[in-house]
Amino acid sequence: MQTDMTNAMQGKDSTRQNQTTKNDIKWCEMLEAKISDQKINEFSQAINDVISSQSAEAIKDMTESQRRALNTLITLNINWRDIAQRLEESQVSSKTDFRWTSVLKTSYEAD
Repeated sequence: MQTDMTNAMQGKDSTRQNQTTKNDIKWCEMLEAKISDQKINEFSQAINDVISSQSAEAIKDMTESQRRALNTLITLNINWRDIAQRLEESQVSSKTDFRWTSVLKTSYEAD
């Protein structure tokens, strides 16, 4: 993940868009699996670790474009963290629960 983030920060807009899409797909799949296992708290810990790592990167010297890309990733990850917290507080235990199905999700299906 760290290498993907670095590549996205140094790449073109399409690379950044690809990274944010991959990021959403990854978190969506991981959270859904943790809901099925009734371990949303593990997801919350994992995403908090990533946010902490990204926040540490944010204080380093970087170009404005790189900082904008990193800030976007942090913001998206905070959104996923908040979603997980709401699901955990609501005691969601099934991926068919309305509170999970009502979340806008990103997925990838090969042709």
